[in-house]
Amino acid sequence: MHSSMRVASVMALLWTALGAADYMLTRLRVSAYLSYFDADQVALFTRTPAFIDIAWGVSIWAGLLGAMLWVLDKQAAVIWLALSMLGYFIMSIYFMISKSTELMAVAGVGGFVFVGALLIVSFGIYVVAREAKKAGYLS
Repeated sequence: MHSSMRVASVMALLWTALGAADYMLTRLRVSAYLSYFDADQVALFTRTPAFIDIAWGVSIWAGLLGAMLWVLDKQAAVIWLALSMLGYFIMSIYFMISKSTELMAVAGVGGFVFVGALLIVSFGIYVVAREAKKAGYLS
């Protein structure tokens, strides 16, 4: 694989591993981690409907698997990263539209910027992996 693609795949793996850590610490309600957030913030991202919990889980675990496959130069990475992006897209729409008032009250404009930035990163990871596949770097 081209060295820039190798760097991108490793960065994607680190990024998704951080997301997996955040997911597990939040889902397991690790108080030391949640203490970095105020009560309203914790309520916002822990009191969500089941379909959002599922979308979040799909986004995290499909992304981590996709990134691992990308590091291993496997074409299947692209499918898993697309699934991850879809899961995150569903979450983003939910928070930016259905929970916009709560998100603004709890996190302000920065909350919207953060959700949007994560969506852009998710899309970017998918696009770069897809380009690696098109270029023949993935087997």
